Amino acid sequence: QGKFEEALLSYTSALSRHSNNITILANRASLYSELGETEKALNDYNTLLIADPEHQEALYCRGLIYIQLKNYMWAEQDFDKILEVNEKSVRGRLGYAILEKMRGNYTESERIFNYLISQMPRDWVLYEGRADLYFMMGKNARANADINKVFTEGKPSAALYVLRGKIKLTQYEKERAILDFQKAESMGYDKKVIEELMKLAK
Repeated sequence: QGKFEEALLSYTSALSRHSNNITILANRASLYSELGETEKALNDYNTLLIADPEHQEALYCRGLIYIQLKNYMWAEQDFDKILEVNEKSVRGRLGYAILEKMRGNYTESERIFNYLISQMPRDWVLYEGRADLYFMMGKNARANADINKVFTEGKPSAALYVLRGKIKLTQYEKERAILDFQKAESMGYDKKVIEELMKLAK
């Protein structure tokens, strides 16, 4: 319902009574991530993973935080651990695709995304990830193909509206880019990021 502060208070209150409850820790960590409280999210994931070192979702989410912090080696260790626990894990492979993308290893990232999409052709998160990769590679036509597929057949995220808006900017379609950025903001995307993008669109 978007009541983040109320949810945070509830989780914190519950953890005061059950400090190592894995479900509550995971929920609060996810909420901290959504609120941009990276260090607090990381602390909760660390506590959770001490209690349950093989918790795949927590390993994946912590790995993404490490990528955000540009701590690529630790991210790799988390994704390695996921694949050690479950060699068929989509999360583990997706983590590697994102990691290689951020390292600039675009060809390897594309290879992983292509494999995952071949195995799960209706997992829209994969198309979003590959679209972002193609945008970083300067392959806007391919990025648009993936974006259009999600808009036609799936449910686009706020991040995908932002990505489509960025591509519109490169094509000098500023008015359409602004509409995408406004839509992303209405879906809860970071207002500061949207403000910077809006400046580019004016």
